[in-house]
Amino acid sequence: MIGSEKYYSKEDEPDTKTRKNIWDKIQKEIYPAKHTLFMIPDRRSFLYGIAASIIIYLSSVGMYHLISDIEERSQPMVIRLDEAYISAISEFERVIPAFAAAKAQSSESLDQINGRKKQLKLLDGAIEELGREINHRDLSTLKRARLRNLYSMKLQILQKMIEEGDIEL
Repeated sequence: MIGSEKYYSKEDEPDTKTRKNIWDKIQKEIYPAKHTLFMIPDRRSFLYGIAASIIIYLSSVGMYHLISDIEERSQPMVIRLDEAYISAISEFERVIPAFAAAKAQSSESLDQINGRKKQLKLLDGAIEELGREINHRDLSTLKRARLRNLYSMKLQILQKMIEEGDIEL
């Protein structure tokens, strides 16, 4: 048989620490380690992927809000004022219960409620017609003033109905 002494000297052989490292690596290859975190072999890349997706999501949400704020601020003051009227009226109407639930004490108050309902319907029609005519981009002062006047009239009618008890909150 061929002996290692014939080809190798004592200096060529690995020391005890190196031998242990070699056998540990061989053993790891033969008996692979069990995966503890959801059976994922490479946890670090998995966690990096989750962190990257969260960062991308948050940055995209932030960019969306930033762009919408910039777009809103770039609109002329007249358009922003009209949008404020629209949102005020819609919030006001959302708080008020349905008109059909309003109590009528007498025929006079019923006629008054019906008259105000008709006024509100007419104002809604006029607001919609003028809104389509303006199309949120027409900056003519006369049309914008008329639209704001219609919004103001609608708010006054709603407020009067609440003050006189025609609508209960």
